[in-house]
Amino acid sequence: MDQRPEIRTMRNLEAAFAGEAIDHLFDQGYITFSPSDQLLVVPEVRTNLLDKWGIDTGTNVGVFKQEQQAFLEYHRVNVFKGG
Repeated sequence: MDQRPEIRTMRNLEAAFAGEAIDHLFDQGYITFSPSDQLLVVPEVRTNLLDKWGIDTGTNVGVFKQEQQAFLEYHRVNVFKGG
C-alpha cells in the first residue's frame, strides 16, 4: 500500500467524506439499522449511491447498546423513508 503522505491524506479525506455522506443519509431517513443491526437502505439510494461507492449494505455494523436500539427504533418508525 502506498504510504506517501499525500496518498494517506487523500484516503483520510475520502473516508471523512464517506462518513459525512452516510451521516447525511441517516439524518434524512434514507438509511437506518434493523433490530438485528443490519443496514437498511431506501432502494433508490442503494442503486444510485451506495453501490457506486462500494458500500456493502449486507455488512453487520456490530451490536448497538440498549439506549441506541431505542433511538434506532424511533428512527425506523418516524424518520426512515423505506417503509
